[in-house]
Amino acid sequence: MIVSGQSEQEIVPSIHKLQQVVSIYIYCMNKKKNEQWARTFAKVKAVVVELDELIFRIGTDHRIQKIVEEPLSINIFTTSTSVGTSTMGINGQFVYSQLLIDCFLRLKYIEADKQELIRLCKQKYENDIAELYNLHEFEKKYSANRVLWCAYPGEAEILFMLGSIFRLKSIECSSDSHVWIIGMTLCSDNKHELKHVLMDMKQKLGSGETGLRTLGRLLSTMSKFDLAEKYFIRLTEQLSLYDSLLDDLYEDLGKVAAQAGNFDKGMEWRKKAIVVKKQRLLAGKQPFYSVY
Repeated sequence: MIVSGQSEQEIVPSIHKLQQVVSIYIYCMNKKKNEQWARTFAKVKAVVVELDELIFRIGTDHRIQKIVEEPLSINIFTTSTSVGTSTMGINGQFVYSQLLIDCFLRLKYIEADKQELIRLCKQKYENDIAELYNLHEFEKKYSANRVLWCAYPGEAEILFMLGSIFRLKSIECSSDSHVWIIGMTLCSDNKHELKHVLMDMKQKLGSGETGLRTLGRLLSTMSKFDLAEKYFIRLTEQLSLYDSLLDDLYEDLGKVAAQAGNFDKGMEWRKKAIVVKKQRLLAGKQPFYSVY
């Protein structure tokens, strides 16, 4: 809501407690005077005297509010063994989501990925001064060991990592029956019934850093064939012609295409592997093998 004129101090207190009002902007002639009393009202987002500033601030705050209000992605799995109740599909999705997160967290950092992200963000926010400033700060100060600082500079937040596991303890209705209250406790990887299956599958991913090939194979197992192909191709673009890992990647791409039902495309990838091997022989150079 935009409030202006001589009645700001009367209107704001009367509307501040309304649930329908999320943000209040005071558009006035005396910024200094109105800022003093407006500080006591949390919903007052800005006191401005220029129309352009007002429009810019409303647009920026609206984008932030949309992000804040986006629902969290939550997967639920159960240990119920009741007759007639099958939870295999739900629990399978849970295990693979945990594997995918583990793979992402250990994914090898490449500077080129950071630069590509910056380039895409510059294109998206080319007319947004505030976002371009944030992007400049990110480009200048980001490092792998300062991820949380870059995401929440100067904020006092309680952060839950992607993939956190909670055990449901209770569901109660509030005394006024308007709100459902859910009690949960945070679990570690070793405190849920699928821990042995998850640990075994994590061991098969290997220890240390993961790479795009590991990610591609995992996505292929999850039947995410388009994404698996995308990451396999991305890795081929990072390798030299004389790297024998290319042969394995073209083999992986052929398998993914076949699994997706595109057998002709699978044959094309296998033909490409043969062409690359012939090119190496003609060049007379000894191939090497990268570890990913």
